[in-house]
Amino acid sequence: MMRKYILTIVVFVVGLALIGYGIWAWVLAEKRLSFSSNPYSQTEVVAKHTGPEQSPAADIITQVRIDAIDVEQPVLDTVIFDGVWEVSPDGISHLASSANPGEGGNIVLYGHTKKAHFKYLPELEPGDIITLTTWSGQEYSYSVEKTSVVSPDEVSAVSPTDTEKLTVYTCYGLLEEDRFIVEAFPVSI
Repeated sequence: MMRKYILTIVVFVVGLALIGYGIWAWVLAEKRLSFSSNPYSQTEVVAKHTGPEQSPAADIITQVRIDAIDVEQPVLDTVIFDGVWEVSPDGISHLASSANPGEGGNIVLYGHTKKAHFKYLPELEPGDIITLTTWSGQEYSYSVEKTSVVSPDEVSAVSPTDTEKLTVYTCYGLLEEDRFIVEAFPVSI
């Protein structure tokens, strides 16, 4: 009788713990994909997307393809609002305040660790190719140079640069507390 009572209590406690973890993970899901600080100013976002040169035909990224890990996903421009990095639920996010292909800066893409998105990003190796397609149909190819795991406090990889590079990241680790970063550079044709 006592054994049955103890087993019931153990099952109940484990169930509560699993439910609590699920709620905790759900509440923090959006925040976990973000970095802890914003290397881009909100002014840059507004200026980039409201300037006179901006038109519906602007050469923004519309798709990413990574054959090495079987990824082909739409890309949506997203922003950092009140310190929270907006995340596309149905595709890959392009940080709107970062560069577009051909502009000569850091192009920042990020997404969830869903199977169709970036679950297999850690399997990329130097030399693998990432292809971005823009609104105009132009394709830009980037060769993976290095990968790394960083904490959310380390924002240097996603900060603006003077030379063109592609930075792709997703959450990483048991509780997705770290960031897996891929740095790739334009392929010369």
